[in-house]
Amino acid sequence: MATTLPDYIHVGAIVKMLEWHGQIVDIATTEQGKVMLLVTSPKAIFRNHRDEWLEFDANLVRPGTPEDYARDIAYYAKRTRLNLDKLEKLAADWQSRTEPLRANTQ
Repeated sequence: MATTLPDYIHVGAIVKMLEWHGQIVDIATTEQGKVMLLVTSPKAIFRNHRDEWLEFDANLVRPGTPEDYARDIAYYAKRTRLNLDKLEKLAADWQSRTEPLRANTQ
């Protein structure tokens, strides 16, 4: 039995899943007839995760709005910048040391 998908489910669509947004990269159907969506997202990129296969559920996967996904991008971009600042501060601290770092063995 073929599953009829809503118009907003297509490759390239930006969708909302619970509290995060992603873009559909691919769509597949399992042998059991389940519709699977391959999704990439700012959240996954921030966490260094690969694209993720998710089972389509019309109650959980909704169309995304430009305002919402712009907010997601801005949120994860800000978190990335904060982490980069922390990393650069740590690098500067390590580079300013004149003696090698040693493990505390006491």
